[in-house]
Amino acid sequence: RAPVVSEPADHMLPRPQLKAPLDRVAELEGQIAEGLSMLLQESRQGIVEMRRGTTQDSDRAMIQARHGGIEAELEFRRLTDTGSSSGTTAQQCAALEREIASLASSQPSMSTPSMVHSALGPTQLPNLVSALAQSCQRQAAGSLDDKTIAYTVAAVHGLGDMLLEIDRDCQALV
Repeated sequence: RAPVVSEPADHMLPRPQLKAPLDRVAELEGQIAEGLSMLLQESRQGIVEMRRGTTQDSDRAMIQARHGGIEAELEFRRLTDTGSSSGTTAQQCAALEREIASLASSQPSMSTPSMVHSALGPTQLPNLVSALAQSCQRQAAGSLDDKTIAYTVAAVHGLGDMLLEIDRDCQALV
């Protein structure tokens, strides 16, 4: 058998074409803009779902509170009915009824939420979001004719607005 001789072959695989650096940068910018847009859309959907869940939880809590109040009043009525036969006077029953009515009509104490709010202090988030958005705007100022950069800056502003909206919601809860 004759030895196998390796000759340079002209049928080698073609070398991969490398993209020019500017083309690669533009491709990456496009991917970033798409990612930011998707993040913004998913975040908005998440906020809607969170608000829906919070509303449902609040409704359930309100129903439970009303139910508990009704049960307490029924229990009071049962006690007053059985108490009248065991020596509780009508005067004592009337005093208890006035106390319940007073408690039912009084406003909940607002000292706790205001103390929490004052402990937190004013939020710095609007200033931080504004500075971040301005920084992005400055960096993109030379390229705003490019659609990708414009989409990216719009997404950054959208995310910032959404963050401020969530901050307002949180402040309202406190």
